[in-house]
Amino acid sequence: MLLEVGRSLSYQVLRMGEILMMDMKDKIKIALEVLEATSIEKVNRFGVKASLDDLDRIKDMVDELVCFWELDENLMDEYDEKIKELTEYNYAS
Repeated sequence: MLLEVGRSLSYQVLRMGEILMMDMKDKIKIALEVLEATSIEKVNRFGVKASLDDLDRIKDMVDELVCFWELDENLMDEYDEKIKELTEYNYAS
C-alpha cells in the first residue's frame, strides 16, 4: 500500500513539517498508512486468530475512507493484499 520505510507519505510530510498545509485527501492517505501499520502490529503482537475481528473493523474503516473521500479504489485492493500476505505468513509460521 503506502507504507514503505523512508518513502511513505507520512514520513516525507512529517519530516518536512508541512502537515498543516496538506490537502485533506493526502491527510486521509496518511490515516490509511496508520491503519495498515496498526493491522500489522496487531497481528505481530497478538497473532492472526486473536486479531481477525480487529482486522475486519480496520478493513471497514479503510474501505469507508477510500469511498467517502473518492480516493483510488486500488488502495483498498492494496490493503487487502498486504493483509492477506501478512495473515497467510503468520498462519504458516
